[in-house]
Amino acid sequence: MTKMLPKQKRRGERDETARRIYAYIQVYLDDNHHAPSMRDIAEGCYMSRSGILRYLDLLEAWGWITREPGIPRSISITNTQRRL
Repeated sequence: MTKMLPKQKRRGERDETARRIYAYIQVYLDDNHHAPSMRDIAEGCYMSRSGILRYLDLLEAWGWITREPGIPRSISITNTQRRL
């Protein structure tokens, strides 16, 4: 087994965390029929709100979600076929 470089390891962890947050958003939307707040995601994923914000930016850059600036609970899944 080859040893992962620290940068590669961090990227893999980042991607896994982003997928976990995406999955949480999917489940929340299915259960509640409205988008979760930053606080909901932070509490559900055991992270800080500032950390969640970085991952939401990443998910939006990947094209997995969209958000409306300045509007709370505006997260939407862009492709409903993408299930984790």
